[in-house]
Amino acid sequence: MIYKGGIMPKAHLCFACSFGDKALECVKCGKPAGPDSHLAKICEPCSFGQHKENCVKCGGWVPLSGVPARLCDDCAKGGGYENCFWDGVWVPQ
Repeated sequence: MIYKGGIMPKAHLCFACSFGDKALECVKCGKPAGPDSHLAKICEPCSFGQHKENCVKCGGWVPLSGVPARLCDDCAKGGGYENCFWDGVWVPQ
């Protein structure tokens, strides 16, 4: 799969969903993920149009300064961090 612009879409959180320590919580289960945790991704079809600018937690619009969504080690196991957060499709590095 070829991505336009060569940039893999990252899953982002809006300001409200990332306020305070929420930015370091796993976007799937809510457990602490930490600053060195895996970043959640979205595939190209799921990021079509303005979807790539939406918060993966609440669906609200995320400005360019959005905070990357993170996955804890449990949710990233088995290659989960390589899959699209929305549909589970593998997203190349």
